[in-house]
Amino acid sequence: MSASISIAPSNLSLSKDDHYVVLGTDLVSFDAAVVRLNCGDTAAPAAGNVFSLAWENTSLEFTWAASPDASGYQLPLRESGGGYPPDYRARLEEAFRQNEILVRYWTIVNSSANNVLRFFFRISQPLTATVSSNATGMATIQEETGAYPASEDNLRAIIQLYEADDDDTIVATLEGDYATRYPYECSFNLRELSPVSVYLPPVATLAATVPSVNDYSVNIATDAYRAMYLRYADKYGTPPIAEALAKSGTFYVIHGGSPGNSPRIFGSTGARWLCHSYYDSTGAAFRKPILEDQPDYVFIWSNATAITVGMKLVVYYSDGTSDSLPVPGSSTMTIAANTLYCFPSGPQQMGISYATNYATKTAVAYDFQLTISSYTVALFTVRYDLLLGCPPWQQVLAYSNGLGGIETVALVGKASYDYNAEREIFERSRYRGFAVSDGENLAYNARGQQAWQANTGYLPRAYADHLRQLLLGETWLIDRQNLRYQRVQVTDTRYSHKDDEDLYSLTISFYLSTMDESYHSL
Repeated sequence: MSASISIAPSNLSLSKDDHYVVLGTDLVSFDAAVVRLNCGDTAAPAAGNVFSLAWENTSLEFTWAASPDASGYQLPLRESGGGYPPDYRARLEEAFRQNEILVRYWTIVNSSANNVLRFFFRISQPLTATVSSNATGMATIQEETGAYPASEDNLRAIIQLYEADDDDTIVATLEGDYATRYPYECSFNLRELSPVSVYLPPVATLAATVPSVNDYSVNIATDAYRAMYLRYADKYGTPPIAEALAKSGTFYVIHGGSPGNSPRIFGSTGARWLCHSYYDSTGAAFRKPILEDQPDYVFIWSNATAITVGMKLVVYYSDGTSDSLPVPGSSTMTIAANTLYCFPSGPQQMGISYATNYATKTAVAYDFQLTISSYTVALFTVRYDLLLGCPPWQQVLAYSNGLGGIETVALVGKASYDYNAEREIFERSRYRGFAVSDGENLAYNARGQQAWQANTGYLPRAYADHLRQLLLGETWLIDRQNLRYQRVQVTDTRYSHKDDEDLYSLTISFYLSTMDESYHSL
């Protein structure tokens, strides 16, 4: 096998993050010049002894000293009584590695089998080096003179990206040249090559009516992630022909990306991940404001083997009491490994009205909890504050959460509505029989777009910061009357806040992504 994977694909990655795969090859011979310094039982350097190494236009000279300084050109003496040879070789190796010029051109190898230190030139080429040592028992020699690397004609690396469940469709094919110096490797970036997209939950879950007790359902976010694998090989000759394509292991890609300064790598640890960042800058969780009839969703990625879970609803009332119950209509279920799940988490989606005291008390907040099957230990908790007494002009946007799914935001402040139209104008000459009804200036390609400038009302600072995601991903206006998502483009967001700086308001400008060729009610 010629090509091999030096750096394998990450087991789990986000589609918009850099994702490097590195191939190496054994079809390029590396024949480096090698020099040797003996350092066995008879080694007895004295202060002032010298080791020198010269090649091409560079010459280095190292001196043994009782107390080496920070110059990078002094070597330690062997301890009184001789010192154990492997220990002294390790100390000597470390001293050589402190010289920046030496390690730039030479690789140092401590060979316990021969009681020597070997220096391998980093470039495969013919090289005559001059090496000497006047220390007792520390002879030197050039073992190899080196040669230029040899390789197959037109050698390059090729990888093919496949979906794991579709062996017939090549998602992408990439080719690249190997590096011209050791190690002979070729890097490929798989960023944004996998066929993944934001998962939009079924439109039936957008309904603003109180559901039947049996309506709660959990969905697998099929569009948002893929199992992938690679086939790879060396390719050479005239014309270049690939060797047999080897197959990599399976890895998973989820639609989304990481913050540029994030210290966390998604999915790198832990059995399961909550695909939402409902945390402030200190890492503390905040409560998300939500309308009583607003749909919302919790997405959870499962890294580990199957586990049985239950969905739990905890309702908090204005008098300080609470109700805790399994989500009405739900039952315990098994979540499998390497799967992205979508749990409806809006108040009416979860059947909040079925809570024991909901009809007689004022609910002010609630929690969605994913628990182990006994409903006693919460694996994840998402907290909500209910927005009560909101005006009738409220709207709801759904937006990409950056991790495969969506979140929703309520726009309860006053909004302004615009309609933007554009057309192309051209001028024509008057002709015989011209009438003013014909016109000299005519238009074509006339189209219009609806536009909004909406406001969230006052929000906690942490949630206002969280909504910056609106500018970075896909966004939809939820049409609850017709149960559909309407894609919109967010063009601007703007903060405003009260004097106490505890509450913030976010103004969002957006327009409909579909164009009107004419405007009338069908």
